[in-house]
Amino acid sequence: MTAPETAAPITPAWQVWRATPETLDAARRCDRAAALRGARPLVLLAPDPAAPALNWEIPRLCRHLAWHVLLPDPPRLPSDWGAGWAWVWLGARARDQREADAARRFLAALPGQRFLLCAPLKGPIDLALPPLRCPACAGAGARGRDDGGACLMCETCLGSGYVTPAGLRRGLERIILPAGLAPGMVRGLPAASRSILFIETDVLTAS
Repeated sequence: MTAPETAAPITPAWQVWRATPETLDAARRCDRAAALRGARPLVLLAPDPAAPALNWEIPRLCRHLAWHVLLPDPPRLPSDWGAGWAWVWLGARARDQREADAARRFLAALPGQRFLLCAPLKGPIDLALPPLRCPACAGAGARGRDDGGACLMCETCLGSGYVTPAGLRRGLERIILPAGLAPGMVRGLPAASRSILFIETDVLTAS
């Protein structure tokens, strides 16, 4: 299995696993092979809410793989996570604009490297749109789209503990898109191509 760590015109190979004892055995074999080759394969991991210890034991033991862990909300990070692990990205799924807005708020509060999985898509997404603003802050001077939701822009809500717009931008170190993406389905992508990866949607539905 070969999988470049950075985005390329071709779609890199992914391993899509769930956190199970069988996955740990497979991950150890893949990790040993990656250590010998000097490559870092891409892995998308769906944690098991019933096995929080195993969810983190797998990437903790296999540090030669580039782990992309889809988190539940609220997340349950390991006690030794600190500012993050260099070989692990924390992520959320965004299949339409509503999920993208919620995922950006969710990711912005997490320490470490983060990613957004925009696959499979159910509708267009604009990642350049300002975050939602709340109805209570729809007065003069408020910024953002006026379609409800949690405000992340106005001073009132920022003072209440919401994350800042800069925090939202930092929450998208990597964006994973479906291979063969139709033009215009995802707008507002970062200029740095290294931040964009692609995945075949059939590996997601088959997992």
